[in-house]
Amino acid sequence: MVMISDAKRIAVNTVMSYIVSLVSLGLVLFSSRWALAELGEVDFGLYSLIGSVLTIVVFLNAILSRGDARFFAIELGQEDEDKLSRVFNSSFSIHIVMPVIVFVLFFFVVEYLIIHYFVIPPDRITTTQWVFRITLLASFVSMIAVPYSTLLIANQQIILYSLILLLQTFNIFLGSYLLRYYDGDKLLLFTLIVALAHILSNIIQIVVSRCKYRYSEIHLKYFFEKTYTKALIKFSFWNMVGDFGHLVRTQGVSIIVNLLYGPTANAALGIANQVSMQTSQLTNTLSSASSPEVYKRVGQNRMTDANRLAYYTTRIGIALMLMFSVPVMFNIDYILQLWLENVPEGTNILCVCFIIMFLVEKTVIGHYVMLVAINKISVVQTFIFLSYSMSVVLPFWGFDHFGLLGIGLSCILSMLLSRGVILYYVRKYLFISLGDYVKIIIIPYGISLLLICCGYYAYSFVNVCNIFDLIGMCIFLLLFAGMVSYRIIFSRSDRERVFNSIQRRLFARRRL
Repeated sequence: MVMISDAKRIAVNTVMSYIVSLVSLGLVLFSSRWALAELGEVDFGLYSLIGSVLTIVVFLNAILSRGDARFFAIELGQEDEDKLSRVFNSSFSIHIVMPVIVFVLFFFVVEYLIIHYFVIPPDRITTTQWVFRITLLASFVSMIAVPYSTLLIANQQIILYSLILLLQTFNIFLGSYLLRYYDGDKLLLFTLIVALAHILSNIIQIVVSRCKYRYSEIHLKYFFEKTYTKALIKFSFWNMVGDFGHLVRTQGVSIIVNLLYGPTANAALGIANQVSMQTSQLTNTLSSASSPEVYKRVGQNRMTDANRLAYYTTRIGIALMLMFSVPVMFNIDYILQLWLENVPEGTNILCVCFIIMFLVEKTVIGHYVMLVAINKISVVQTFIFLSYSMSVVLPFWGFDHFGLLGIGLSCILSMLLSRGVILYYVRKYLFISLGDYVKIIIIPYGISLLLICCGYYAYSFVNVCNIFDLIGMCIFLLLFAGMVSYRIIFSRSDRERVFNSIQRRLFARRRL
């Protein structure tokens, strides 16, 4: 009964989160279109460059949040509220000190880079400085709110958390639309709108967590408690090593693009990042829904159940990427023309490369969570950092001759290398045969992708002339990818479980 309840909760959280994610995707697409149209390519590129400071802090938040989530979920599995209170207060004390350090360090370093290093039109330097300062202030608030948002995730309140983020996205959507009615500096106003949307979202998360969970109360006697503070910092440090590679791959690439190709290319990079991240967001939602349960099962020493859930998570993640990313990738030119009034040169190439990169990334999402759960991450994260850093190094080894395509190829190669490293340590620490993993996950993934490409080729003889043709092709690819994934990626027992679940629901309705 426990496993059925757990599976049902994960399924409900995932489905509802997907619905919220799809709505958010629509809002983000319109927001980006309006922002690009109103700001222009140069200002939009500057926002993508300087506004990336917020992404840097999101990266730091993600590091600390994963550490918090792991310890919260394990203590939840042991059902010890006193330990939960100690973990929360130790985490909160860290999140008070960290923002101060980040604020002081980033302020002076980035201000110097804006004035002396980045390629920025002289008449936009002052505005760019204010964009950075406003973004940094919002980042300060977001770091303080991390322990509260992590509590929602660890308690598997994924739907509530997703709705709060949806409100944030809607506020940015509304602000982007209102830009057309403002005659002043639209870049500055857009930055302020985004910052306020993030701050409001963080405040709501804090208030909700304080109201729902008693162990979120502040107890000064538990601040910087040695046992938990040391464990959190150590765990977060190794997460930071790996995620710093991710930061280098994203923000480092942004700087490389700026230096090699200028702010207009940054606009193309910003659009490509948004498209690829949104297509990948659905799978990330699944990971957010299943990770707390994996941590919880490991905390209860139910390793076989955790391993089964890790495999299942990877299969679903791969299927969702094939269903929602491949249609976008095959129709990217038409989608960009429909979405944007002026498409920055090279956007389509970067979009395709980044979607391929995320297709590679999802091959190990389930068992990577298990490595995190058993706290075997130090060497793994070091190699991930080295792998991701290659995306910045490779363009200077000749990839710059390919233009923006070289940037995309370097990101794909770095992702392939990092997934290979993770697979090696999955075999070493989780005692899973690499041959079995290739047979269960990699080969079905490759066959499914090949069949979907063949399906697209067969359908491509129908010319896409208008939006209805585009919708028809996307629906065909989505359904075809779903059927192929269901038949090839999922095991026989998985298919039987789904079929039996549907059958039970149908019989239950007939009885009613």
